[in-house]
Amino acid sequence: MPDIIETVKCVGCRSCEVACSFHHKKLFWPAISSIEVKRWEKAGRFGIVVHTQDEKGRIACDGCGFCIDFCTNEVRDELAAILEKETSYRKGAK
Repeated sequence: MPDIIETVKCVGCRSCEVACSFHHKKLFWPAISSIEVKRWEKAGRFGIVVHTQDEKGRIACDGCGFCIDFCTNEVRDELAAILEKETSYRKGAK
């Protein structure tokens, strides 16, 4: 499984997951999304996982950034940096 990147600003709304699944498959189905929000609700923390390979029913992230458009304004820059880092790493590994 890819790394979980803890975020400071994410509120766990999961809009990015829904947007991603719709963008790729025209379905509102977070379980197939390239991006996954992890929640530690009791601790009030959230993390982002960017799936860079097709695995366990998830679509590989292509770095399109569609998820960023549906993220709240406060979090967009953080999500963009995470996406850039994870997809650049994947491209460099090829």
